Amino acid sequence: MKYFLFLALFLLLPVLSKAYASQGQVLIINQVRGEECCDKGNFENLTIQVNTLIKNKIPAVFALRYDALKNTKYVSYLKKERMSHPDLINLGILLEVTPSLAHDSKVTYSSDQEEWFEAQNLFSIGYTNDENVKIADALFTKFYDDFGNYPQVTSSWMINTGLLNYINKQYGVKVHQITREQWGLDSYSLYGGPPQYPYPASASWAFMPDYDRENAPLIVRQTVADPLYNYGDNTSSFTSQPNDYLRNKKFDYFENLITQALTKQNGTGFAMLGLETSMGKNYQDEYAIQINFLQKLRQNKSISFPNISDLYSFWERQKFSLYQGGDLVNKTPSNAYYITTPNYRIRLLKEGNSLSITDIRLFNSTFSDPYSDTQALRDGFWIVPFVLDGSLQNKTKSISIINPQPVPVNNFIKATNDINSEGTKIDLPLIKDNTQLKITESNNQLNIKYQTKQGKNIQLKFVSKSISTIGLTSEDFNYKNNTPSDYPINYSSSKQGFKLSWNINKKSFVDLSASCNTSSCQLNFYSNPDLINSVRKYDYEYLLPQPAGHPLDSAKTVSYASNKYAIAGRNPVRIIVIPYDKYGIVTTLPSSKVRIYEEPSLKSGYIPQGKRYFFDFYSNNPTFAKISLSLGNGVVKKQDVYFAPNCKSETKFCLTNPKYLWWYLNAIIGDKTRQLLYGEKQ
Repeated sequence: MKYFLFLALFLLLPVLSKAYASQGQVLIINQVRGEECCDKGNFENLTIQVNTLIKNKIPAVFALRYDALKNTKYVSYLKKERMSHPDLINLGILLEVTPSLAHDSKVTYSSDQEEWFEAQNLFSIGYTNDENVKIADALFTKFYDDFGNYPQVTSSWMINTGLLNYINKQYGVKVHQITREQWGLDSYSLYGGPPQYPYPASASWAFMPDYDRENAPLIVRQTVADPLYNYGDNTSSFTSQPNDYLRNKKFDYFENLITQALTKQNGTGFAMLGLETSMGKNYQDEYAIQINFLQKLRQNKSISFPNISDLYSFWERQKFSLYQGGDLVNKTPSNAYYITTPNYRIRLLKEGNSLSITDIRLFNSTFSDPYSDTQALRDGFWIVPFVLDGSLQNKTKSISIINPQPVPVNNFIKATNDINSEGTKIDLPLIKDNTQLKITESNNQLNIKYQTKQGKNIQLKFVSKSISTIGLTSEDFNYKNNTPSDYPINYSSSKQGFKLSWNINKKSFVDLSASCNTSSCQLNFYSNPDLINSVRKYDYEYLLPQPAGHPLDSAKTVSYASNKYAIAGRNPVRIIVIPYDKYGIVTTLPSSKVRIYEEPSLKSGYIPQGKRYFFDFYSNNPTFAKISLSLGNGVVKKQDVYFAPNCKSETKFCLTNPKYLWWYLNAIIGDKTRQLLYGEKQ
């Protein structure tokens, strides 16, 4: 009898395991910032989150920043709650660099509070490998001293891959959280990586999956991104984060987005949720409503909350994934499908009866991290090589000369969503009568079938390194190009197929080759990891547009006087320079080459201010001056400036010298205008 029961249980185990996996999985990581600086945390918000989770019996990880680890109030509270609820309250580390962490790690921290969020200051990609080891040791030692163990989970929106490898090997970190797919937000872009689902990180670049690596740290991506609208979006409003969707949507958007991610996928659904304790009270209240909703889903047995070990063991094996979703905003018959394998990611867009390929990214586990041997220079960029990017359409102006006050954003190319757009894409034959795609997965292969408008049966087979089709010929792939003139992808076609390739120095960096006959096609991918650093150097606009170190362009570099009229002895004339390279990417001034020529001689100096440079000129006496700024690389900017007497105290002099009175009136009008528009005070 015992043998029979054992055998029955043994036979049922795969069924039970499959049933468990079929439930959508939820992982919650909340970021706990202390009260030192740099988007200060809030202790009351922390207690609200903890109490909400305990009330609903939902587990979560609280990732603590260094200033929270040094705050005895935070540590004592979380110690107590973890001891009382060990299955619900788990702790991790938030890998953000603050002044105190840099100081205690004996690492230089050069930021001021206004620039704390820039990638070069906040994340490990802004520090050397030696500095990162010091930072990690200080963090993990402090965590161990506080809680008596090392954490399995860490969080930071970007991370130096060398540091991730170090904390994985040295301290046993199993899961690291990065941010979602985003373009040009908060000074860092993560674009083209594996979407939505956890994946084992390559030892060469954490943005690359590597399913052959043993004991690889698992990467999870912060928040649930809308599969249809998040692509190419730079507004950060199509995610499950309260601070994102509440800008113009309500809770029903979250409800539909999460239900879609967890219960309406072809395979096991997944949702990565959480909220920073530094977010405002209205967002904390919304977060509590989110947790209550998750409890309802669990009661319906729709979702599960795996622990870190179970999460890790499940997702490290899932080499194929499909993340799909419809139009939750405008309710149109549009759907997006992200198909991800160990070697590529492809995006399909279905709009009514049309079907298009709008994005193809190539993965290679030996692609190097752009910050493996260098540091971020202000902004951070993880951009995966592509052979098709339907979000990059045309250039944008980074600043308005009419209203130059806002600091320009480094959106070097305008990224736009592919819905109803004329972006670059490959159109496939139209679908019959707006029917749905038939999607199946088996034996490490994902299949999509549909019938064309003419009644022809089409099948797309996605395997690890290639795509094969049945029912398609070369003429059925309609490539439409609407890209900038310097777009790096070359397209060529013949009766036997077509090719998309990115070449550097006459060598192929990445390419897609399609070979067809009268009834089928084979699409093969190729990548050369040895060329990635060359591409990042010479085609940096598309792969590593870091805003520093590139030669200035005279025509694109902006120079203007914030006020070319000033009052002598009172305030300076300020000339603002925004340096751009030939692609229109904000760069930096080579300080050793900057020369200031004045006539007559004035007191002067310049100050870097974000992405702008302020050149200030002073004079104690009324005068006119011609100023020339030689900025390097042959770039020269000129400006006439005027210092007026203070006619309020020198009324007689001004009345007898109309020229100076005119200067004075211009200075006063300029003061009042800037004060009205920007709140400036003289």
